[in-house]
Amino acid sequence: MATWSRFAPAPQRSGPTTTSISSCNSEFISGKVYNISHSNNRVRFRYPIGVHDQSDVHLVARVLVEAALACPEVMRDPPPEARLIEFGESSINFEIWVWTETMLNRPQSLRSKVNFLIWDHFKRAGIVIPNPQRDIFIKEMPRGTS
Repeated sequence: MATWSRFAPAPQRSGPTTTSISSCNSEFISGKVYNISHSNNRVRFRYPIGVHDQSDVHLVARVLVEAALACPEVMRDPPPEARLIEFGESSINFEIWVWTETMLNRPQSLRSKVNFLIWDHFKRAGIVIPNPQRDIFIKEMPRGTS
């Protein structure tokens, strides 16, 4: 006889990272659940950015961190991290991970500030943000067209 259980994820913050544990739903119904307030307002945001596929990925990572550190609302400890996420169709995709204690209720404002700084730093470093392009091959031209 099979026994089925249902579980709910419960995020937990341990140090500078957040992990997730699973707890049986019956514990939420029959057991005690404690709401723990954290002693700080530290939160991490991840912002995606794509660059031209001919870019020097090491330079991109360095410039992303420099741009994030230029934002006063971004924490120095833990420092921002640039992550190479994937090689996409039209770009090499990164994420810049930043921590803040002051902008947790205004995430879009922080994102805008960081994005402006990324733009400025990319321009100075000669890093290009690509626009998707498609090549179209016409095998045969229809009659009556030139």
